[in-house]
Amino acid sequence: MSKSNNPKQNITDYDDINYESDFWSDRHYENIIEQSIIKKMLNKSVSNFIDCGAGFGRLVPSYEKIIDKKIVLFDYSKKLLDSAKKKYGDKKNIDFVQGSLYEIPFDDNFFDGGVSVRVLHHVEDVPRFFSELNRVLKNNSVFILEYANKRNVLEITRAMFRRSKLHPFSIKPENRSDIGLTINFHPRYIQTELIKHGFIIEKKVASSIFRLSILKRILGQKFLSTIEVQMPLFMKRLLISPSTFLRIRKVKDAKAN
Repeated sequence: MSKSNNPKQNITDYDDINYESDFWSDRHYENIIEQSIIKKMLNKSVSNFIDCGAGFGRLVPSYEKIIDKKIVLFDYSKKLLDSAKKKYGDKKNIDFVQGSLYEIPFDDNFFDGGVSVRVLHHVEDVPRFFSELNRVLKNNSVFILEYANKRNVLEITRAMFRRSKLHPFSIKPENRSDIGLTINFHPRYIQTELIKHGFIIEKKVASSIFRLSILKRILGQKFLSTIEVQMPLFMKRLLISPSTFLRIRKVKDAKAN
C-alpha cells in the first residue's frame, strides 16, 4: 500500500505482488461469472469507454466488441498496465493510462461508458471517487460498478455466531483486513452515495454466489459457473452473495446536487 497526494488517503498498489498469476490462476469460476454479467449489462454500443482499475486487462473480452472508438485501461499499478500492454498493445483503440481514481486525468464529460470491478473495496474515499466518476462521464452514460457486499448470507451467519469482524447490518463501510484496504459495504450506503453523486441504479445482480473453496473442489469451477449463469434472474436479485454488480446511469452533474 502507498500514499496518495492526500495524506489522509491510502491507495492499494499492486506493483509489489504477482496479481495475475497468484490471485487469478485458480479463479476461473469468478472470471466466467463476472464477464458474463458485464456482457449482459452492457447491451448497447459505447464510443469512449473507461475501465477503472483495469489491472492486467482481464475484463477486456467482456466489452471490447461494443466499443466504437476508444477504450482506456486505467490503473494505479504500472506493473499491471505493462502486463495489459503485452496482451493488447497492438490494438490501436486501447490506451493504457496510469493514475489515481481520485484524480482521473480526463476532461469533463469525456466518457459515455465504463466499468469498475474488484476495485471499490480498495477505495477509502468513495464519495470522492464517485464525484470524479460523475465528472468524466457524460449525462446518460451507463457504468458497471461492482462492490464487496457485507450483507451476504455467509457474513450474516458468521455474525450470528460472533465469528465475523464485520457488522453486516450496519450502514457504515468496514475494513475486514488488518493490513491494507479490503472494505466491505452495505447496499444502502452504496445506493445513497450514488444518488448523492448524480447516479441512479438500473439493475442489481448478485455475483459469485458459490464462492466457497469446498464447492469448487467438490463440484468444479466450470460446473458452478454454468449453474450460476443459468440461474433465474429473480434469485440473483436477492443480493445474497459477497459480490454485487450494479448498472448505474449518470442522470445529472454531481455539483448540481
